[in-house]
Amino acid sequence: MLKKIIRLINGFVKNFKVDFKTNFSLNEIKSPHLSITLLATLILVANFYSSNVEANFESDINLLELYPDQTSKTIESVASYTALIDENVDELASEIALNGSYGYLGKDSSVITEASKLETEYVVQKGDTISGIANKFNMHVASIADRNSIGVDSIENLHPGQKLIIPSTDTSSSQDWLAQLNAKKEKERQLVAKKAAEQKAKLAASKRTTITRERAGSGYDGEGSSGWINPTSYKYISRGIQKGHLGIDMVTNVGTPVYAAKAGKVIEITRNWGSGYGNSVLIDHGGGQTSRYAHLSAFEVGTGDDVNQGQLIAKSGNTGWSTGPHLHFEVRINGRAVNPFK
Repeated sequence: MLKKIIRLINGFVKNFKVDFKTNFSLNEIKSPHLSITLLATLILVANFYSSNVEANFESDINLLELYPDQTSKTIESVASYTALIDENVDELASEIALNGSYGYLGKDSSVITEASKLETEYVVQKGDTISGIANKFNMHVASIADRNSIGVDSIENLHPGQKLIIPSTDTSSSQDWLAQLNAKKEKERQLVAKKAAEQKAKLAASKRTTITRERAGSGYDGEGSSGWINPTSYKYISRGIQKGHLGIDMVTNVGTPVYAAKAGKVIEITRNWGSGYGNSVLIDHGGGQTSRYAHLSAFEVGTGDDVNQGQLIAKSGNTGWSTGPHLHFEVRINGRAVNPFK
């Protein structure tokens, strides 16, 4: 019964151009008897014009959409009389939702509440961020994120064309989203750092196990020179012969020329890790004397080559177990490390 009344009232107002706001209002009716009389009158008038009302129903069902601010008040007013026709306000609201848009049902069929009537739709533009959008509407990020169910995994991944609902009021000032985002970034940073460290360790391990050693078939059988010369120009000596260290470390730049400290024959060349020596040259000088030049960046001789004292044999570097560019110069006599300059 009430459903038909709603439809008939719509048609009546349409046909007679009744101003529902200024001519009469159910809110102003205080007498139940007068209200019943008014409803009965409307029914009689509407029945008289029923054919016209039914014909125009589909186009006129949006009556209360003209006055959305009056919708809730109208429902409250009619609700006080529904007991007389065995219906209630919930059924009235349901009828409105099914048959038209009265401020409760949007044009896209989404349910509209009083608060949502003032919400705004925003289309994300290129370069937009959630913080920038929040500032644009003078509200906190949490309000927009909560309304659109945006989680920490997607809060920084808005894309152009994405539609956001902007609440009518700032509903949350929580900074939990920021704490969660920072925690997520820190976790990702630690994961990247861990992978980098694992890769570095793996590379270092491969270098330590990769030893290329070239040896000559025989030692030096030429005439030895009487003394030793400095094998390279250097800035200073960082470490000498001591327990656990069998050579002299001469600090110099990568690429500095390295010369044979004495005439002899190249009997070994190591490459890569080289048991810690890195790239190195070992020269036999005869008489149980050898000299090694380690941590090189390049070679100028090969295994089996005879070299003269002062001849260019390599370039200094920073290969193998080295903490900085330098030449490790190691002299041994009958296998024992000695300082040749003493």
